[in-house]
Amino acid sequence: MPLSSSHTFATLNGEDSIPKYRIDLSLPPEERYLLLAKDFSTRMQEVVPIFDEVLETLVSYAILRHLIHFLARIFLWRLYSDEETRELQSIAQAASVDLFYLVALNVALDGLLGCTSGGVVVKPSSGKEREREERMMHFRTLDWGMDNLRKLVVVLEFVRSADDPEVVVARSITYAGFLGVLTGVRENLSISLNFRGSHSCSTISLRFHQLLVLLGLRAPTTTHLRIALLCPTAVLPLLALATNLSNTKTSPCYIILCDSNETIIIQKDLTSGTKRCSNQFVACTNHDQSCERGKDDGVESNLCPKANLAGMEIVLEESEERYSFIRDKWIKYTQKQERQKKTGEKNSRWSAVGEKALKNWIQEFPIMNECTNFVCLLDPKMGQIRWLERGWLADI
Repeated sequence: MPLSSSHTFATLNGEDSIPKYRIDLSLPPEERYLLLAKDFSTRMQEVVPIFDEVLETLVSYAILRHLIHFLARIFLWRLYSDEETRELQSIAQAASVDLFYLVALNVALDGLLGCTSGGVVVKPSSGKEREREERMMHFRTLDWGMDNLRKLVVVLEFVRSADDPEVVVARSITYAGFLGVLTGVRENLSISLNFRGSHSCSTISLRFHQLLVLLGLRAPTTTHLRIALLCPTAVLPLLALATNLSNTKTSPCYIILCDSNETIIIQKDLTSGTKRCSNQFVACTNHDQSCERGKDDGVESNLCPKANLAGMEIVLEESEERYSFIRDKWIKYTQKQERQKKTGEKNSRWSAVGEKALKNWIQEFPIMNECTNFVCLLDPKMGQIRWLERGWLADI
């Protein structure tokens, strides 16, 4: 994958592009993120109050919040991975941010994000002959209700200079100071992570797992996805990778994987996972869906699980709205295809969705909304971020 790309990253106002940094995995962990940390030091310091904002929503008593702050400084000093811990320590020092804030960001962020992800077979609108072949692409929006985090959105291009400094082995759309993978792509694999608002496992077992993750005694989900994305060898076949991740102990979530031929969505519980896959269209937001297929549309219908946290009902309702919207777009598209075949306007061959049409789908409300930090298309066939834009709030 050469470094040069014909695809540009721009915000909706066309001025403030999303920064791109090259991370050399051949360097010692302490040296990889120094430039990024120095460039983002002011913005990272401004985001620190998010910790207090989240704490205020969860803990109403000020004295208890002060106690949590005190304990956080003592116990939140590392991540599960020694490599990530060394990276994070250097970032904290270079950016002049207390380490425990960055640890909290890295272990808690994936449980607080609203997202829409999925895969659809696309007819690319541009590129060379190989790049114009119909294939599945991975669409993704990432939503967060606190606007300050938008300031930290970055694109990371990972290289291994010891092998070839001009070859990007993987790309990630993430936040400055966050070391796991929320959204990433390499050749033959794209990954995204969605928050899941319910669980089937024991609540006590889940809270114990989350405590171990918080204390750096167990790996967060995003570390497992980082390992898959940055593996120095060839990626596993998609189904094998999905099976491995299904059996890995993680917090409840949805993991979306695509290899350009098919897309798999893993509905993850603490120690198990169920899979849905398609080579045409599949989507996921933040609520569970049934395995039964609708009689008319051929797309999985929704279940409405009970919320597992106070205030989660609104999140699940919004999730259902987003899922219904993107599903209905697909249904209307396939119905239009069928009508055109019957009237002879098109031959019997099924046509992929146009790239421009897909972009329009995922930029419409409620898929893209006031909380959207970014929207993107990932192309696992080419190992590239095909298209990326910031959310609606451009003045940051």
